[in-house]
Amino acid sequence: MKIKVYASLSSESLFEKGKEAGLAEGAADYFSYCNEIELELDVHPESGAVYGAKVTQKF
Repeated sequence: MKIKVYASLSSESLFEKGKEAGLAEGAADYFSYCNEIELELDVHPESGAVYGAKVTQKF
């Protein structure tokens, strides 16, 4: 089963969230140029465990 999550945050907010998640400053800065992030999770239908993830940045 696939679950998609979309986030549309300000560039400052994306930078701060990246830093909070433990990204290096350069990586967090890269995310600050995105307008939107799409997170696609592959979830096991019975256990609910996440076994794969894909992040797509939209500029």
